[in-house]
Amino acid sequence: MKRILTTALVAGLGVMAMAQSPSFIPTNTNIRLGFVYPTEDAVRDFTGNMFGLGVDIDTNFRLVSFGHGFLSLDYYTSSLDGNKGRVLSAMYNQRMPLSSMDGRNTYYFVGAGITNVDFTTSKTVFGLRGGVGMSLSEKTYGELVYNFTEKVDGVRASNFGVYLGFKF
Repeated sequence: MKRILTTALVAGLGVMAMAQSPSFIPTNTNIRLGFVYPTEDAVRDFTGNMFGLGVDIDTNFRLVSFGHGFLSLDYYTSSLDGNKGRVLSAMYNQRMPLSSMDGRNTYYFVGAGITNVDFTTSKTVFGLRGGVGMSLSEKTYGELVYNFTEKVDGVRASNFGVYLGFKF
């Protein structure tokens, strides 16, 4: 009981300290929450549908002059403790504009990087991602995403995702 109270006190003090600073999340950072649908039956049978959490960090590096570079870190799982499988990816992406209509910008993006897949065994493999997105307001956006991975234990952790994002 004493350990739980001490942990809660330390966590509470940490939250209060972060609240005193103007912003504890760096600017040019986006956070995404969403629903993830694995494309392979064997993965869906094991994990069911998953939820995803992602962070995008803008960079000044561009591969194409009309694009915008960013690093994405994504975590997918179907259970909070990760016992039903989890996927963690780190990818470098380029976001390119599609159109702007009524103040809502649309864009597409492509990325490549590494993905750690942990269903029965943990293995890091090559991954790709791509999708389209739309600004919903000054601080929110929506995205449709496809993630591709190499095979791990005979299956791919590839998936489709639908996300709601928040800009900081």
